[in-house]
Amino acid sequence: MRREERSIEKRFGENFHIALADFNFDWTCEDKEDFEQMYWRGYSLEEMMERFNRPREEIIVMGMDCKRRGRTFKL
Repeated sequence: MRREERSIEKRFGENFHIALADFNFDWTCEDKEDFEQMYWRGYSLEEMMERFNRPREEIIVMGMDCKRRGRTFKL
C-alpha cells in the first residue's frame, strides 16, 4: 500500500486535503470509526474495499489520513 500512497501523494500533492474532504463527505461517523479500527488492526486493502464498498483510491486516501492523525495523536 505504501507505493500506492506515494502515487496518490504525487497525484494530489498539496491538494490532498481537498481529495480527503471529497471522500469524507459520503462517510458516516460509524463507517469512519469502523475504518479506523480496521486500519489499525492491519486489515488488507481488499478487505476494506469490500467492507465499505469504496474504490481503491478512496480507501488509500482514508488510510493516509488515519496514519497522519495517528502521528499527531502520539506527539
